Amino acid sequence: MRHLASFALLLSSCLGLANVPATAAEDTEVGFGVYEKPQYPGADEQEWVLLPSFSWQNDNVAVALRAERLFLDFVSSDAVNAGFMVRYDEGRDEGIDDVVVRQLATVPAAAELGLYVESGLPVRWLGWDDPALVIGSVNLRDAVGAGHKGQVLEVSGGLMRDFGSSTSVTVQFIVTRTDRDYNRAYFGVSESESAATGLPVFNPKAGVKDTRVRLVVNHEIGQLWSVGITTSRGRLSDDLADSPVVSLRGEREQWTSGLFVNRRLK
Repeated sequence: MRHLASFALLLSSCLGLANVPATAAEDTEVGFGVYEKPQYPGADEQEWVLLPSFSWQNDNVAVALRAERLFLDFVSSDAVNAGFMVRYDEGRDEGIDDVVVRQLATVPAAAELGLYVESGLPVRWLGWDDPALVIGSVNLRDAVGAGHKGQVLEVSGGLMRDFGSSTSVTVQFIVTRTDRDYNRAYFGVSESESAATGLPVFNPKAGVKDTRVRLVVNHEIGQLWSVGITTSRGRLSDDLADSPVVSLRGEREQWTSGLFVNRRLK
């Protein structure tokens, strides 16, 4: 449960900046999820985290917290969401299990600020007689202050389909590109770190970080409650898989899975 208090503080600050009064909410939902994820990018050790979820919207603006990401949507459209986003990056600190990687430079926790666009179109527009939606999203974000100090570009595409009146399934393919600062922070090994740990020197460049496939199943229970499961499989790029943080001390395949529950407030 590392960094949960810091994340809650970040969330409170962002909601304050958004200046969205809870009393004006027309549609509000709260919840939480329990997730198993790698301790840091490239790790083979997993950790459990408990993360809140929250959404609020009216006719002009929407705020949504999804796991470690906060979205401020200022586009009033049923087909397109766009606006500002904040992602909490928990970094890599001395609490990790790997005693060798622990001797590398600490990557402080940080906020990544950026812009995002996401949309969905009926597949019927493509001539297929099916109720599914083709979904896609793009976001670009920069770390603020300490942390990895890098830039992250994430592009995704997939399908979302309802099965009956209460169950939906979403499948996404996601590609993430990171710059040199990000890759050096999480995957690099300097000469001094090599001398301290015995790991070979590694100086990564900018490029594709990983590709992922994500599955989300959501089921509504009545009008107020919904529950779901999510799992994703990520594969680090060839360049970053050559990092000794991954090839000698970690794992190229990165898995995340979890359970979540939400309640609509009226």
